[in-house]
Amino acid sequence: MRRIGAFAVLLACALSCASAAAQQQARSDGVYAATLVARPSARTVEIVFGSSVAHARLRERMPAPRSQVLASTDNANRTYAFTVSYRMTRCPPNTVLIAGGSPAPAPSSSIGHGECRYDFTVDRAAADRIALAFRVARQDRSSIATRVVGRFSTARTAYRRGEPIDVRVTMTNPTGAAAVQREVGCNRFTFVIYRDGHRVAELAPAAQACPVGFTPHASGASAEDSVDVRAWGNIDAPGRYRFECRYTTRFALPGAATYGSRDGSARVWDRVFTGSVVVDVR
Repeated sequence: MRRIGAFAVLLACALSCASAAAQQQARSDGVYAATLVARPSARTVEIVFGSSVAHARLRERMPAPRSQVLASTDNANRTYAFTVSYRMTRCPPNTVLIAGGSPAPAPSSSIGHGECRYDFTVDRAAADRIALAFRVARQDRSSIATRVVGRFSTARTAYRRGEPIDVRVTMTNPTGAAAVQREVGCNRFTFVIYRDGHRVAELAPAAQACPVGFTPHASGASAEDSVDVRAWGNIDAPGRYRFECRYTTRFALPGAATYGSRDGSARVWDRVFTGSVVVDVR
């Protein structure tokens, strides 16, 4: 799919921020094609995208959507992705979402296979308005794999200068806990390094292309991931090092569609494991 231009709309609710014509349009919920204009007028609405303010003239309302999904994107269910698709071959590059006359953040958009897709990121209050206005179910996240425990370790407590120092995280799903899926692939570690109590200047590990997917994590099973911590700082000088470790991953229920599914963001649960490891370098 190729990306096309899109922008946000923040439709004012007060008389001082919108014209009477704009207020009339705001009473009709939907996604509208729009045209950006240089100056405000009685026929325009004020829009905000990023840190910029502009003005747009609403044009035709988009037809009935082919599909629409409203799915949570965080564990606390504070933010949601509203994805709406239309069966069209020519997609308006600029659109305005109106739901109950209240603001909606900027959509991104894409074209492919005779479909126009618009993705809005909204907060919980806006998600509730969208659910009511568009008659779409709000899909919330629920906790998964909260009993999985992560512990950090190294193979030894002392290393010679220049030796690899692999930090390992071991994730254990306790016996009796539900089987889950765990997201794997790419680097998921971050470190803050101290030598003799003083923080070591951070290095940025080189980014690498890598596959990402989910793998089963059975009840009672353990899984490991490891990385050479030297990519995060200069550990050649002798001394006692403390590595403050952080590992991020996501879990899902067995068989849950998490990739390629537009509600996949509501089917996962983010986990962050933290800990520390101390080694001597001589």
